[in-house]
Order: sequence, then C-alpha cells, then structure tokens
Amino acid sequence: MPQIVQQTVVDRPINPAIPLIENGTAVSTTVNWFKLSGRYPFTVTVEGTFVATVRLHVANSPSTPGASVFSDRPQLGDAGVDFTAPGYTSFNVPFQWLCARITAYTSGGVYVYANAG
Repeated sequence: MPQIVQQTVVDRPINPAIPLIENGTAVSTTVNWFKLSGRYPFTVTVEGTFVATVRLHVANSPSTPGASVFSDRPQLGDAGVDFTAPGYTSFNVPFQWLCARITAYTSGGVYVYANAG
C-alpha cells in the first residue's frame, strides 16, 4: 500500500537576512539604509565580540535618507534601541527605512543583520 506523506508549503519566500554592518570596527560616519517598505514584523540581530554601542534608526521618508544624514540631524528616527552586547530586537510596526550605526567603539568586530517579514 502506498505511503502518504504530508508536506507543509510556506506561502511566502524566506527572506535572507540583510547585513546592515559587517565587521564594524569604528564609529559610523555614514550608514546604509535597508528599505523595509512598510514590511513588518522585522527583526534585528547584533553579533560579534566587541566593546561598542550600536544604535538603530528608522525613517518614513519616501526616498532614501542620506548616508551621512546624522551629521546635521543626529536624532533622526532614533528607534530607542542601543546595543552594548550581542542581542536581538523585533518591531511590530511598519517603517520605510532602517539602519544601524556604531555610536561608540573601543574594540572588536560588530555585525548587524535585519530581516523583514
């Protein structure tokens, strides 16, 4: 008698994690913005062995925020999340843009990844 095998099919593709910072070794003067396009929930992981502070920022502007926008608007979209050790956070609200910035650095390598559903 034939055996019936059930399979579960995910109804959406699995999104790869997007690197926001890879092996960060200095205070960020520019950033790369990740376009969320209002997708949520989204998660952010901070990894590595480091002595540093990483701050997350969000924006809802229709176009990409500038790469060095923090020099003239340092509080732009401060998401209120600082990391001083590896960890993760998630957001259940829609934003258009996300970035991570190293605001203080002493040593080590910082890796920050985002994934939006």
